[in-house]
Amino acid sequence: MTKVEKKLSGKHFQGSADGEQTATLLLESVGGHWHAAAPTMEEKDVPVKRRGRPKARVPMETRMEYPVTLPITDSKPGAIQAERARRSTFILLTSDMMPDAKTALQQYKGQDPNEHGFQWTKSPVHLSAFWLKHPSRVADLSYLLLLALQFARFMRALVQSELEDQPPLELPYRTVKRPSETVILEAWHDSDMQRQSNESLSRYQWTAVLPCQRRLLDALGVPIDRGLICNSSGYIFGTKELKRTSW
Repeated sequence: MTKVEKKLSGKHFQGSADGEQTATLLLESVGGHWHAAAPTMEEKDVPVKRRGRPKARVPMETRMEYPVTLPITDSKPGAIQAERARRSTFILLTSDMMPDAKTALQQYKGQDPNEHGFQWTKSPVHLSAFWLKHPSRVADLSYLLLLALQFARFMRALVQSELEDQPPLELPYRTVKRPSETVILEAWHDSDMQRQSNESLSRYQWTAVLPCQRRLLDALGVPIDRGLICNSSGYIFGTKELKRTSW
């Protein structure tokens, strides 16, 4: 609204209706929700400039112009306070009815690691939207997500512990000293494994490993020169020293 006021201060309109309409449209474009501004017009006699030297004893021609003033007043303190209260209000749901609201809020705010974990599990990168069909499957999915989060946290702790006194991890897009579970998983986007299957078994072997991926595998204790052997259901039941030439 202050910018609108500055923009209008250098303009002069030929009619009061034009000035009021222009000021109103500019105010609507920025939205004056919390402050009031009523454009006012004043008549002003402005000389008309002509080319050449004016003739002597000839009255100077003038015209009537209407400059716009836009006083901005904070006339809606109640609306501002109500909006602040609305935006700062949230609902905290809990099954524990013993603590009061303040204690429950303090306990909730003290769960930063848990909140970050929930944010990770709700990421659409790890879990997209789908229909569970039965309510009982919601609890099953929750346990699966907690197991996935527990595995990711364990993986992060192991990698950070192994890389504690080593140089930072050089990723293709940045350098990280203490990689998070998200960074570790994102590092495998460009990984490549070769698959060979028969009627009941599938063998997987690394075929292209970046230096950063090799460091993560070493930190996790995963041997690169060993392949994974899976059955038709995807269950990994063993590893075996595999030679690519035998494939």
